Amino acid sequence: MGTLMDAYEILKDLIKEAKRLKNLEMISLSMDVQEKIFEFKEELESVKDENRELKKQLELIKNPSISEDDIKYYPAGFFTLNSKGNKLPYCSACWKAKRIQIPLSRQFKSWDYKCSSCQSKIIVLDEKDREI
Repeated sequence: MGTLMDAYEILKDLIKEAKRLKNLEMISLSMDVQEKIFEFKEELESVKDENRELKKQLELIKNPSISEDDIKYYPAGFFTLNSKGNKLPYCSACWKAKRIQIPLSRQFKSWDYKCSSCQSKIIVLDEKDREI
């Protein structure tokens, strides 16, 4: 933020000098630049806020609040969460490798699933074996 404040201080000096010289065009242009600096500062603050929020979300993804006890694994290569009553299938490969929960997406057939992250294809031949 120091650079932005430095630019603002230089601009203030420029406006002061333009007023001393009574150069109305330079004063007007300087005021336009000053307005753009203020707009840029507001936008920068908004981006910083968004960045903080995204970092929080990323931290939750990297460090989920679930434990191995909450997970029920299936031989077909996916898992579900027990404690939350959640019956969505998640990718076991992504969970084991990166500790991220990626819901599997059903493809064209009821037994055909795919992970959108690692592209693993999961085939479940019998619905009752999945308990989902």
